[in-house]
Amino acid sequence: MRCGGLMLALIATIIGQGIAADAPFLSPYAKWKNGISVDDSYFPIAVWLQDPGNAAKYKAAGVNLYIGLWDGPTEDQLKKLKDAGMPVICSQNEIGLKHKDDKTIVAWMHGDEPDNAQSLPGGKGYGPPILPSKIAEDYKKLHDADPSRPVVLNLGQGVAWDGWIGRGRKTMPSI
Repeated sequence: MRCGGLMLALIATIIGQGIAADAPFLSPYAKWKNGISVDDSYFPIAVWLQDPGNAAKYKAAGVNLYIGLWDGPTEDQLKKLKDAGMPVICSQNEIGLKHKDDKTIVAWMHGDEPDNAQSLPGGKGYGPPILPSKIAEDYKKLHDADPSRPVVLNLGQGVAWDGWIGRGRKTMPSI
């Protein structure tokens, strides 16, 4: 299935959840008290790895979510986002965990695209993707440290596009 077909199926599933005449819309985020907005009119429009100093400008342009913070979160990044009223999905680090009661952080970011070939130390090319067992182990650590927010796992384009050549070895080692 091409990426577009997968996206249409996902959108149809999400929309279908909210249009049944006899069933009220139940946000998939309702189970997390510090998660993404459960307002049924909320549709995330996000930027990736952008400077929090520009959050007010992005908000004025219609962006309502930041995803990823370069070398963060830091106290300064979180303050700028909070001042702009901009929620963020970011890595879980010591500073982020100090802000468990802050509604600015709406989800934790799992490692970026673990299904892709991974950089080898010293710039020596690429190795295999991260094993599913390691991904699950990392998720458990993130969730256990703060179960009040979802954990976002974003995958590379190879998940939905069989023709993606990518880089490095694409196959998983034997499990």
